[in-house]
Amino acid sequence: MICNYLISLGKLNNTTQAASRTNTHAQVWAMAWPIILANVTVPLLGAVDTAVVGHLPEPYYIGAVAIGAMLFNYIYHLFNCLRMGTTGPTAQARGAGEHAEVRAMIARALLLAGVIGSVRRNCYSNFKPKLKYACNICK
Repeated sequence: MICNYLISLGKLNNTTQAASRTNTHAQVWAMAWPIILANVTVPLLGAVDTAVVGHLPEPYYIGAVAIGAMLFNYIYHLFNCLRMGTTGPTAQARGAGEHAEVRAMIARALLLAGVIGSVRRNCYSNFKPKLKYACNICK
C-alpha cells in the first residue's frame, strides 16, 4: 500500500518497489517468527506430557495430565491480554522513536505481571492444605 502510494507520487519505480517489498517482508518475518513459534509450542506441552505419562499403568494419570494441560492453556490464554495489550502501543512508541515510552510500557507490563503472579502465588499458598486434603480423600 505504501509502495503504491509512493509510485503514484513518482518517488519509486518498479525496481525500487520490488526491493522495498522484499525488505518489508523480511522485517515482518524477523519480528513474527518468534511469536509464531511461541504460539505453536503451547499445545505441544500437553501433547508431550501425555506421551510421557502414557507409559504409566493407570489411566487416571493421563486424565490428570489432560486436566492440567487444559488449565495451563486456559491460564496462558487468559493472560494473553497482557501481551496483546502492550504489543501495539510499544510498537507505536518504538516507531515514533520514543524509547523512554517503550521502557515505561515494558516496566508497566512487568509490574502488572509481577503483581498478578504474586496474587496467584498467595492464593495457591492458601489453598494448598485444602488441595492436599482433597488428594488424600481420593486415595
